[in-house]
Amino acid sequence: MELKKYYRSLTSPEKAEFAKKIGYSPDYIRVHLIPANKKPDSTPPLKRLINLAENTGGNVSFSEVVKHFNRVSTVDDKAA
Repeated sequence: MELKKYYRSLTSPEKAEFAKKIGYSPDYIRVHLIPANKKPDSTPPLKRLINLAENTGGNVSFSEVVKHFNRVSTVDDKAA
């Protein structure tokens, strides 16, 4: 699942809990990491990217998190 779709599927309390687990505020996530109509304006450090993936309960893979921030193309992208 895409990171944006995952985050938007969460309720407000779930977003707050997710934000707490990954070390950001819900507002920071909404404005900088998963903005509504543009690309993210901030790319977290590698440790935080891993943390993002780990705290989705398996719903978003590390590869999908990295792809969200356009840091690298994935093996699947190269095969397509």
